[in-house]
This record gives sequence, C-alpha cells and structure tokens, in this order.
Amino acid sequence: MADSTDRAELTYTFGEFIPAETVYKEYYIGCSDAFITPISSWEEFARRMREGGYRGKVPDAAPSPIAPWLSENDFFPEKRLDVSIVRNDRYCPPFWHRLEFIKIVYIAKGSAEFFVNDSVTVMREGELCLVPPGVRNATFSHSDGDIVINVIVKRSTFERSFSSLLTESSPLSDYFLRMLYRKNGDYVLFFRKKGEEDLTGLILQLYRELSLGASASNIMLKSYLMLLFGNMLRHYAPEDDPSAGGKGDDSRIKEIVRYMSSRFDSVTLPELAAHFHFSEGYLSRYIRRETGEPFNVLLRRMRMSHAAVMLNNSDFSIEEIAHAVGYSDISRFYRNFRDRYRMTPAQFRALNEIM
Repeated sequence: MADSTDRAELTYTFGEFIPAETVYKEYYIGCSDAFITPISSWEEFARRMREGGYRGKVPDAAPSPIAPWLSENDFFPEKRLDVSIVRNDRYCPPFWHRLEFIKIVYIAKGSAEFFVNDSVTVMREGELCLVPPGVRNATFSHSDGDIVINVIVKRSTFERSFSSLLTESSPLSDYFLRMLYRKNGDYVLFFRKKGEEDLTGLILQLYRELSLGASASNIMLKSYLMLLFGNMLRHYAPEDDPSAGGKGDDSRIKEIVRYMSSRFDSVTLPELAAHFHFSEGYLSRYIRRETGEPFNVLLRRMRMSHAAVMLNNSDFSIEEIAHAVGYSDISRFYRNFRDRYRMTPAQFRALNEIM
C-alpha cells in the first residue's frame, strides 16, 4: 500500500488541473450525455453537444490532442528512451484510438471507465490494465480527484529487453507471448488488487527518472518496469478482457513458442515436431496459422531479439554473439540483423552506449 508521502507526492505531481481539463469539465457540466459513449472524432463530439442542447460554443478543434492513431513519436520526446508516462486528461471525452505501443493504464486515484471493443469496465483505485498495440480503446474519468496514469512502452522493448519473461509460466508471460507472437493477441489484460499493496511507489520512481530528461537512464527505467511486472504478478489477480469472447488461448502454441524461445540457438523444425508429436508439415502450417509467420521467420525474430539483448548488456564480440544465437555464417547474421533493426550490430551497440 502506498504510504502517505507517496500519496502526497502523487497528488502534487499529477493532481493539478491543466487548461484543457477546465474546458472539458465545462462541457461535461453543460451536456454530460455527450460523454456516455466514446467518440470517433471531435466533429462527432461537437455534434453531440449541439444535439444535447449545449448553449456554449464548441470550437472546431479539441483543446488537447485527439486522434484515432497514437504513434510512438507522439509520446517519446527522448527518442532514446523506451518508457514514458502520460497522465490521462480528466473530463476529456472518451475517444476511440489505437496504439503503436504498449500501454499500462493505472488508476492511481479515484476511478475511470475503460472502453475496449464493445465493452466498458469500471476500473477503481489501484487497478490497472495492459493494452497491446492495435486495440481500439478509450478511457474516461469524470471527477476532479481522479488520477489516471498511462505508462507507455515501446513494443520493441519487450522483444529486446524482457525476453526472459517469456520463458516463465505465468499469466503475464502468457499474455506477452500472445501479444508478440499470436495473430489474435489483441486483447486487454486487467489486473485487480488482491490486497492493500499497489504500484504508486513504482510509478513515482519511473516518473522521477523520466523527469531527469537528458540524464534519464534507460537501464533504470527498464529495471523499474521489471519491478512493476513482478509486483503485478505478486499482488494482483489478472482477468482477460470481457470483450475477448471466442479468442481463447491454445496452450499448444504457447508451449511451442516457449520451447523455441528457450532453445532459439539450436532448435530445428524436425526437433520441434518430434518433441510435440506432430508431423513437420502439420507443425509448419499450425505455426503459420497461429502466429502469422513461418517457423524460420519466427525463429529468426527470436534470435535477433536475443542478439540485441547481448549487444546491449555484454562485452562479447559481435562474432561471439552471432555464434551464441545460432549463426555459424557471420555474414548471414549481419544481413538478418540489418533487416530487423535497420542498422548493423556495431551501430546498434554504439547507439546503446550513447543512451
């Protein structure tokens, strides 16, 4: 449970109204019916306000950014960093949008309505949800005391920095496997508190590090993020998105991907087929159907992710790393790495050293 000092710092840091929220609150008081369901555009919201009898003027543009697609460029002013934090504007009409990145929505104080696909969930203080890239979602809070924090993480960060999570057997590991390697890994995972513990202290640590600007450390941010995930597993009970319906999970593909991830340096399709008692032809078709990628492409992606981790976190030579991730042909390793990250391994390592 957050102590009184953390609560006071949270309110001081995130509690002050910004001008856009003052405008949105005026609209909400004037015509709350316009906020009941998410909007697809500001024009739609203005029309709802007029039809609802609002007597004031609604300008042609929203007082804060509202867009159907939110990209990483919108939320990472420090391009070298992999994590960012943004507070959700109170009283901002819920607007449908999709993400290029991964978002953790944390209700630090009060409550909020979270819309995903065709359902709405009321999230209360201390609860959170994980939103993968591409999912249509919207958030709405309508109280002065609400504080809703969005922790934003680049998708590539998971493949590069959190591959160790994928080898564990846990709801969070299963979710990330689904998100990264499944065609239908596009639904939200909610976390409900099991006790009094919450994540306020860790959210504040992330924010303090980000506040250092040019001096912020990517390593520190990712360490806090890993602690965040660990505490989510220890103190929270995960629940699937209620709108996920028939998307259920097939444990076979989870185990296949987990097996590949743990033996990425040497696994072959014949070995994989023998281990899971499938024919090679069936397994090849099954992997493509479930992940959208053939076996060799999926394996190459895993190898490149592990190579990136080693380049970031070890002093091994590039040749040693190539061998460690399963390449005897160094030129092929260079070619595949360049295709994946649009730079050479040496450039990738140099960029990380600058960070």
